[in-house]
Amino acid sequence: MKPQYSYQRISSEKAQEIGLLNKRIVLLGWGRLVIFFLTGFAVWAFLAQFAVAFTLGIFGLGCFLFVLRKHVDLKAKRDHNERIRAYSNFELDFLNGQVRGYDDGAEFIDSHHPFTSDLDIFGNSSIFQYINRTKTLHAKEILADDLRKIDLEQKRILSNRSIISEFSKDPEFVFSYLSRAEGANSVEFKRDSTLKSILPYKRWILTATTIILPILSLGLTTALVMDTITWSHYSQLILLLAIPVIICLKKNMTDFRTYETRLKLAASFDKGLRQLRDYQPNSKEVKALFNEVDLEESGEALSALKKVNGAIDSRNNIFVGIALNLILFWDFQCHKRLANWDRVWAKKFESWIDFASRMEVLFSYSVYVHNHGDFTYPELSNHRQFNLKNARHLLLHREGVSNDFSLEGASKFMIVTGANMAGKSTFLRTVGTNMLLATKGLPVPVESMSFTPTQLFTSMVTADNLGEGESYFFSELKRLKELTSILEKDQPLFVILDEILKGTNSLDKAEGSRLFMEKLLDLPAHGLIATHDLSLCKMEADFSEAIQNYSFEVEFKEGELHFDYKLKRGVCKNMNARFLLEKMGLTKTTSPKEV
Repeated sequence: MKPQYSYQRISSEKAQEIGLLNKRIVLLGWGRLVIFFLTGFAVWAFLAQFAVAFTLGIFGLGCFLFVLRKHVDLKAKRDHNERIRAYSNFELDFLNGQVRGYDDGAEFIDSHHPFTSDLDIFGNSSIFQYINRTKTLHAKEILADDLRKIDLEQKRILSNRSIISEFSKDPEFVFSYLSRAEGANSVEFKRDSTLKSILPYKRWILTATTIILPILSLGLTTALVMDTITWSHYSQLILLLAIPVIICLKKNMTDFRTYETRLKLAASFDKGLRQLRDYQPNSKEVKALFNEVDLEESGEALSALKKVNGAIDSRNNIFVGIALNLILFWDFQCHKRLANWDRVWAKKFESWIDFASRMEVLFSYSVYVHNHGDFTYPELSNHRQFNLKNARHLLLHREGVSNDFSLEGASKFMIVTGANMAGKSTFLRTVGTNMLLATKGLPVPVESMSFTPTQLFTSMVTADNLGEGESYFFSELKRLKELTSILEKDQPLFVILDEILKGTNSLDKAEGSRLFMEKLLDLPAHGLIATHDLSLCKMEADFSEAIQNYSFEVEFKEGELHFDYKLKRGVCKNMNARFLLEKMGLTKTTSPKEV
């Protein structure tokens, strides 16, 4: 079934639910108003009979609060459905090409990364923007980190594939969870502060402040009530006992604030975790995923945290807080309970928050899979091979021209030549992007694909660094040095290079490029090299088994350029720089020449 149909169904069903909920919300709004006036009138009518008026007032207040609670719950449910409907409508617009995606992850752009900058993983119109459906900052960071690395373990790739595939079949469940997660985004989450463990007091301090001192304080208070001690003596002694409360007030308040944030975080994820607890997995991989964390205990832990926080809230009223601390040393009692909670639940709580965020990432991938039922799952191979048939770039798969790519056996490098704008860089990014996505357990826009998961390294877009006094050429040399350093550690790499030694003159470039290619042939490297330097293609004659020449051609017809963007065997014959210069009136030549 086309994804548009499921999104249209969800949107239509949610629109009906929202309409019914709005009617109920209006009725409850009027109901609250009626209850308020009826209660007021009843109390006024029986004012002379205090017991009756009081009973009616309490009953009316109870009814009012009950209706108010229902009203709040219905509004929350309506907002939840509205978010789900908005997600569905967004995906419809996305599939129609009207929107590019959500957050583009521009803050994760890193020109020093082995491949993300060259493959447009982050930024405007990027792979991240295309896939990202996360709602919380933590989940967005996890997704970005996932797209920054190549998964090499085939078992993990296949497991992810199964997990993502299962969730992709139920987009409404996915949207429901993402809606819950969107509520959690309002809570500021900083791992170092929000999830840090508190430093518990030493046992002798707790014994003194939670047992001995409260007993003494209660004894003094009892003596005061029984008139066996004067108020003057009582106030002096009770304040003397309260010195530890004053000394430790700052530490206690800091820890209480930390846990207040933690409670807000837990409460914001509560409904999402509850949804996951109620989910019945179908595949063994999803069952194993859920078994990594004991979600059943998350409800118990949150309930316990609410009780501790309730005890802390009771001391926030200044008068109640003073009384509780003077008599029961309440801050220490609460801190002890927090420390006990921290000891029992802190590590698990952290794992639950991480798990909840990881689910957002998996659900982002599942939306991608649901949107692309026509994509193909690649085959994984233990024998070194990289084969793609009719491969397109993800961001161009509807309009892009498909091409094949194959390296296996003794073949190590494909050298690609071609005119400007003929499709070389797009082809390089197509191969690299599909390899990355395939290691995430995702289907890709190809007719078929078989590959061996291998680390990826690219050098396509290099810039000078004025801040560090580095020229363009030196920046490129550093990049190539980084590449060879990895290879010399005997780590296999799939390499994608666009124009080796761009920053030097033609003769120097030709000689240097050949020497560098000869070095790569002795290292565990395979991949693609795009170049305008046709002399580099002569290496195929010397290394016929290891190097293959392919090209993108351009044709000149009736004074215009024509590209078919199809990869062909051999070296390109036509270049177009002169033609373009003439076309723009930048030369005296009036007709393009074939070179």
